[in-house]
Amino acid sequence: MELIFEKRYKVAIIGSTGKVGEAIVNYLYDNTDWELMLFSSTYRSEKNDNGKHLIPIDYLDCNSLTNKFRLLHPDIIINTAAMTNVDACETDRAGAWGVNVDFVSCVASVAHELNSKLIHISTDYIFDGEDGPYYEFDEPNPISWYGYTKSLGETKTEIEGLNSCILRTNVVYGNSTYGKTDFVKWVVNELRNNRKIKIVSDQYSNPTITDDIALAVYKVIKLDKTGIYNIGGSDYCNRYSFAKKIANIFMLDESLIDSTTTTELNQPAKRPLQSGLVTSKAKTELGIEFMSIEKGILVLKEKYGYGNNFKKNK
Repeated sequence: MELIFEKRYKVAIIGSTGKVGEAIVNYLYDNTDWELMLFSSTYRSEKNDNGKHLIPIDYLDCNSLTNKFRLLHPDIIINTAAMTNVDACETDRAGAWGVNVDFVSCVASVAHELNSKLIHISTDYIFDGEDGPYYEFDEPNPISWYGYTKSLGETKTEIEGLNSCILRTNVVYGNSTYGKTDFVKWVVNELRNNRKIKIVSDQYSNPTITDDIALAVYKVIKLDKTGIYNIGGSDYCNRYSFAKKIANIFMLDESLIDSTTTTELNQPAKRPLQSGLVTSKAKTELGIEFMSIEKGILVLKEKYGYGNNFKKNK
C-alpha cells in the first residue's frame, strides 16, 4: 500500500507576539508538525516566555526582512502585523503608512519572489459602516486613516501572480501571554475596580475570538485557498450590548456600564457604525462554525483561566 505523507510546511508568522499572531502560533504548534519561524518587532530576546524562538524584525527595514526570508525561504508567510490603534493612526499618518502599507508591500514582494503563499490579516474598518455587515465582494470605502491604510494593504497583497489570501476580522479579542489588552480585558478590569464606563451603543460588529482566526488560517493553508474570507463571531451586536454580556459572564456589576454615542466621545478618527462581516463564505468553504460571544468568553475562562489574574486595585 502506498503511504501518503503530509507536507511539512515552513511557516513564517509576522507579529507572532500580538494577540492574533500568538493564537496562530499556538494552534499550529498544537495541531501540526510544521516548522514555525516567529517574527516580532517588540521582543528582542532569543526565546519568549514559552521557550519559542523569536526572530527580531524592523517593519521599516525592508532589506533586512527580504534577506531573512531569502535565507529561510518559507512556504507560507502569515502577516498579522499592523498599526491598529485607530486614533494613533489618525495622528501619526506616516507611521501607519509605514506599517500598514509599505511593510505589506515589502512582504508581498518577497513572497512573490520566493513563490510563498501569503496570508494577510485585514479589518472591517476598510468600510464606511453605512450598510453593514459586509460581504467579501463589497466595495471598500474607509472613513479613517487606519481604514485607508489597511485597504491599501489589501491591494498590495493582490498583485498578479501572488498566491495570497486575505482574512478580514473585526473587534478581535483573545488570550495574550504578552500582556496585550483588548475590549474584554478592559471591561473586566474597569468593572472589577468598580469604575463606571461609557460604551457606545451605535457601533455594531460581530466580535471575533482569536482562536477562530487561527483555525481559519490553518484551514486556508490546508485547503490552499486564495482570495478574501470574512472571519467573525456569530453574534452581531453593538459595543454596549457586548460589554453587558461580558459583565454577565464574569458576574460583574453591569449597572456600572452607561450607554453613550460615538459622536459624544469626540475621538480623533471616525468609526464605522453599522459595520461587521458576513461570514457565510468562510463557513461554507472553510467549514468553520464561528463562536458566539458567550462561547468565546467561556473558552477564554476555561481554557486560559482568562480573568483570574485580573487584579482589583486596592
